Amino acid sequence: MSKTLYTKMNNSNYAILFLGLFFTINFAACGQPPKNAANNRYLSRGEIESDFAQLTKIIETNVPVPFYNCSRAVYDSVKKGIASAIPGSAGVQDVYRIFYPLIQILNDAHFSIHLPNDFFSDTMRYFPFKVIIQGNKLFVKENLSTNSIRKRDEIIAINSIPVKEIIAKMRSCNFKSPGEELFFEKWNEGVFYKRLAALFNLNSWFDIELANGGHFKVQGVREALLKELLENNELSFKILEDTIGYLKIPSLAWNKQDDRKNFDNRIDSAFTFFQSKGVGNLIIDIRGNMGGSTILARDVLDYIYFKPYTLGQGEVYIENGVSKENNHASLHTPTAHSNCFKGKTILLNDVLTYSSAHMMQVGFQYYNMGHTIGEISSEPLFITGEVNTVFLKNSSLQFYYGTSNFILPGFKKDKKTFYTPNLTYTPTLTERLNGMDVILEKAKSSIAQGK
Repeated sequence: MSKTLYTKMNNSNYAILFLGLFFTINFAACGQPPKNAANNRYLSRGEIESDFAQLTKIIETNVPVPFYNCSRAVYDSVKKGIASAIPGSAGVQDVYRIFYPLIQILNDAHFSIHLPNDFFSDTMRYFPFKVIIQGNKLFVKENLSTNSIRKRDEIIAINSIPVKEIIAKMRSCNFKSPGEELFFEKWNEGVFYKRLAALFNLNSWFDIELANGGHFKVQGVREALLKELLENNELSFKILEDTIGYLKIPSLAWNKQDDRKNFDNRIDSAFTFFQSKGVGNLIIDIRGNMGGSTILARDVLDYIYFKPYTLGQGEVYIENGVSKENNHASLHTPTAHSNCFKGKTILLNDVLTYSSAHMMQVGFQYYNMGHTIGEISSEPLFITGEVNTVFLKNSSLQFYYGTSNFILPGFKKDKKTFYTPNLTYTPTLTERLNGMDVILEKAKSSIAQGK
């Protein structure tokens, strides 16, 4: 995928760009008001300032290293711009829009801010397309509405708002690498409909303008349908071409002990199946895996690696208001399994392989557990973790933030390093629009060639 050139901007220039994008935009609704409009109550300037102080205090004091991916100077510049432009009063949704760019500028998906869970009603209808974002362009990946708009069509405006303006407002970031921008694009493809509703109040009906001159008005769809198509967290396994085992792990999240038990049972079933089929080559696919817990990551790796290892060499955390560092001296000893896999393993990743899944891929590569194919990560070898959540006092906006930073194997203090697979490949726009899984094909080709 081709990338645009990145130009360096000083802090004052970035502040001007930020203000231009956000505070010249009318905060009145760009579409129909939310069905649950009673939740969009108005807050006074004092209430907004109080929530902003709460938000910035958490960022600056509750996370040991919040500015690893964004300089403190840039953060302070954006913070100052927001503080100076807080209006005399604003609705909850407007407050969300005001605070949103401060979270985005941190360039870390472990930080996020959301409207209250019940802000929009269950009857809300959202943008009825799965999309592909590339740069400032938007393409239809799947159409859930009218047959008049086809897969691969380019959308140039929604409700008369140019797509490039929509994407710029969603972005609100000063990217430092192509990997960061690629992460933004792929991550926001899955939440594009939510961003349209939250940032632009676009819902119910959508006027769509296409690059080919087409202009259509389409009705939105319920979120349940979008989630069904966009969210697939089911662990699966199968045999490819009679000889290759394939294990897809879309998530490492678990909330209670039964979740871990169910995950482990499914993993055990997969390796029992591979053993029964005499599988000698295994592909583990963690593309799109945004993480959850390194415990589950280790539960998987214990089936393919049999020497002591660690996925984290240290942790920086806050204790009694003081930042401390703990270097983990002990290694994890793998659990012995009778159905363990002793053949060759290939691990597939993409830029959405994040958090504990990112730690899994770093450990896999560092300890030479097998071959790696995919995209250069958007996360370095020093990452935020242990996510906590708080509801801002007056607006009830939900703020998610990390409370620790983890040091991964191979980390060096004098160099910011990103996970790089043995074979790197970023699918082209054409390949993505046509649903081609080139990375998986490269893995199968590598096995066929005995690499």
